[in-house]
Amino acid sequence: MIGYLLLVVCVFFAMLSAAMKGGNSISPRIRQDIEGLVRTNNVVVFSKSYCPYCSKVKSLFQRLSVPYEAIELDKRNDGADYQETLLQMTNQRTVPNVWI
Repeated sequence: MIGYLLLVVCVFFAMLSAAMKGGNSISPRIRQDIEGLVRTNNVVVFSKSYCPYCSKVKSLFQRLSVPYEAIELDKRNDGADYQETLLQMTNQRTVPNVWI
């Protein structure tokens, strides 16, 4: 019973924390940048240079001769802001975050 109650309290605080972040953390400038990248490129990969899954996706596009724009979030000063904005836009925190 105590374990269940503790679980409910933890879930409540996790949901409260997520709700407090809500849509307020979206940067309008970064959202416009993302939308512009998607509008002007057929494929955009938001990636991290050390991520093996990102490397596989980029390799696949290269093998298929599909041009893509890769945005390496770990190489940008505002990469964390991009990742937070992508989370708010897509409910996906992980990379690769691929837009086609």
